[in-house]
Amino acid sequence: MKYNKPKNYEGGDLIGDWDFTFKIDGIRAFVTDQGVFSRNGKSLYNLDFLISKAPMDIEVFCGSWEKTVTKVKTRSTQHVLWSEIYSLDPLDTRLFWKTIINPTELKIQAMLQSAIAAGNEGLVLRNGKTWLKVKPFETYDVPITGIIEGTGKYRGMLGAFMTHRGKVGTGFNDEDRKVLYDSTLIDSIVEVECQSLTPAG
Repeated sequence: MKYNKPKNYEGGDLIGDWDFTFKIDGIRAFVTDQGVFSRNGKSLYNLDFLISKAPMDIEVFCGSWEKTVTKVKTRSTQHVLWSEIYSLDPLDTRLFWKTIINPTELKIQAMLQSAIAAGNEGLVLRNGKTWLKVKPFETYDVPITGIIEGTGKYRGMLGAFMTHRGKVGTGFNDEDRKVLYDSTLIDSIVEVECQSLTPAG
């Protein structure tokens, strides 16, 4: 079974029939006859009852991200329930919203806001094997508190900025990394983009 990796929706109108499905804030898991694994191939716990010769592509959602992580990434007595398992392929009917023909960017954004207001993380738009993730983004102005050197091919270049909101290490090309690593940027303000703030900020 080949698992489908959604791409990010980058704006614009879409052509064709698109299924609008809810994106929940859970953990994607792959069920095999060897066990249940995350996207990174790490074993997930408390899901042994799912092990099957028929591979499954699922999302585990136990009401919140934090509860889901606790249940599947640590051995515990908090067993995952069948009601907390959502099939992604074929799609669980609880995740399906509606099909829209030739959705415009304006319509997609309006649907996104409605989905979020209903407590979902965002949307996944599906047209056959093409899946597009649609999620909101927030921006924050934060001071740089430190600079981390890159590793591997980025040695001698910027690896990441440290800020009081965490590490910022993406969004730079190689030239940016060379120039920024040699600059004095401590206490400079940078605008960072994220999907949402965690409970820890």
